[in-house]
Amino acid sequence: MKKFISLTLFVLLFGFSTANAQFWTGSVFNDTLGTKVPNVMNFDWASSGSGDAQGLGPLGTPLSVGTQFVFRYQSFLFNLDNPNGQAVSFPGLNSSFEYTVVAIVPEAVISTSGGSTAVFITLTGGEFFIYHDSSPNANVGTGMGFDDGTLVAHGTIDAGQFSAFTQTSAGQGIGSTILTGLVDYANPVYLDPAPSITDFRFEGTLNIPALDSTTAAFFLSRLGEGSLPDYTVAANDLLFKVDGSHKFSEEVVGNCRVTAGGVEKIADNSITAPCITYLDRKGVLQFDPKTCAVQNTTTPKIHGKQSLQNSTATFKDTWGGQAGAQPTIDGNWTHHHDVSPSQSFLFHSNTLTEINCSDFGTPCIPAGANATNRQIDFQGIGQFNNQKGFSFPTGDLCFKVHLEDIGEPGGLPGSTGSCTHVPGTPITEADCENCADYYEIRIFGNTDCTGTPIYINGLDTSKPAPTGGYFITDGNVQMHPDNNGP
Repeated sequence: MKKFISLTLFVLLFGFSTANAQFWTGSVFNDTLGTKVPNVMNFDWASSGSGDAQGLGPLGTPLSVGTQFVFRYQSFLFNLDNPNGQAVSFPGLNSSFEYTVVAIVPEAVISTSGGSTAVFITLTGGEFFIYHDSSPNANVGTGMGFDDGTLVAHGTIDAGQFSAFTQTSAGQGIGSTILTGLVDYANPVYLDPAPSITDFRFEGTLNIPALDSTTAAFFLSRLGEGSLPDYTVAANDLLFKVDGSHKFSEEVVGNCRVTAGGVEKIADNSITAPCITYLDRKGVLQFDPKTCAVQNTTTPKIHGKQSLQNSTATFKDTWGGQAGAQPTIDGNWTHHHDVSPSQSFLFHSNTLTEINCSDFGTPCIPAGANATNRQIDFQGIGQFNNQKGFSFPTGDLCFKVHLEDIGEPGGLPGSTGSCTHVPGTPITEADCENCADYYEIRIFGNTDCTGTPIYINGLDTSKPAPTGGYFITDGNVQMHPDNNGP
């Protein structure tokens, strides 16, 4: 057993969902002004936010693979930012009224390394709540007043997200976190437009010792208010200082069409089929053979099933099709994944059910047919065909595709090759110059695109696309105008 020293959350595989890729920009209600303040994108939570990993302390306690724990978080709103990262004037915050956030995240230890780093996976059941309170009462020291007031937003936190934390010196540790999930309620009294909000992305840094984030309890609230059970910090917990912020994302629907296709060779540090893991009745971490036993046979094995590591194989993807909503949804998509003569599959769509256009603006190095929307997401139902060496489910399965048109020709990066674009965020002029087109497909083990994907095309840590997918090297993504376009 390797010794676990301390904890944080740094997402290694699954980041912000690109199903609805455009960040929400809207208005937030201000009590002092008596109206909603516009042009808000980022919610900056206080640097004195508190985090607690239940039962993982004290610092230096050995921790074994399969250990489950609960992570709690609470903080108050410190500032709001516009899309350019500049502060939005919001008078009266934390003096006349407050916004607070609380979250609870079940997790499990998936591996340890070097006695100072541990890797975790989020489990099902995680959720967050945002509140508005016209009588500010949040108190970091006691933990009172974060889990009360009027509910502004609620959502669930995605399972299957990998994270890690490293001790930096005796008694100290530092890390970061990215958590994503779905928003199932947004209050239109406080957020406008509320109906368009679909997802959220939380980012933050976590530190030990907790310093000014030290708290005695979590989720204490006024009588009859609050959603999460009160929790008193125990001596064997790990307490963190958490400085976080979040953005919502929104669904953008319009009449648009895309044609795309390409061939991609993926290096050996790519993970093309992320494993679904689970804990057996004895608390031992296991790997689902339908999703993990799909790498080539020379990879190392864990508990009799293959690990996330690939050998020196080079994978080849051939992909393409079209999708349109002018005015009805139609199209087709094919993804062929080829590892070797004994390992390959073909996934082909049967129907498309949803198309979302986003990132409207001037096209990058446009072709004559370019549209003013540069990104598109679509999903539908398809099936795996001609599987060799894979054991994905048969029958109808839901899939999602995210494409970005970053110029012509699509498969060649710019002159400098210094692409730093994060897929799913707005394409900038620098991205137009330095980045190739982008393609991502996620296939799920059900017909409603929920849970952890059973397949996602290549993860390459040398590229700025840690959530999967890739900037293409051979092919093209071509967006076409909507009905009102040129």
